[in-house]
Amino acid sequence: GEGVQPHTAAAIVELVRQHAEVVDTGPVLSMYSGPDEALLTLDLRFAPDVPAAHAAEVVEAIRAALQQRFPMLKRIHLGLMR
Repeated sequence: GEGVQPHTAAAIVELVRQHAEVVDTGPVLSMYSGPDEALLTLDLRFAPDVPAAHAAEVVEAIRAALQQRFPMLKRIHLGLMR
């Protein structure tokens, strides 16, 4: 399957980077599995001073915001960059 369009990938990164705790992202990896259904994998790097519990809260907030703005993203995996 195809991935999301480049402008959609850029919008995804822009949405994620609105969270000051996120200092970097990996590439947007996505694939459509149906006409209105896509999966997304994106690695995030948090600032070193962000506690793990807060990072988990930010990940959930990002996931919810992505699902609201991009309803075709049915499966979202947000990982941590090393």
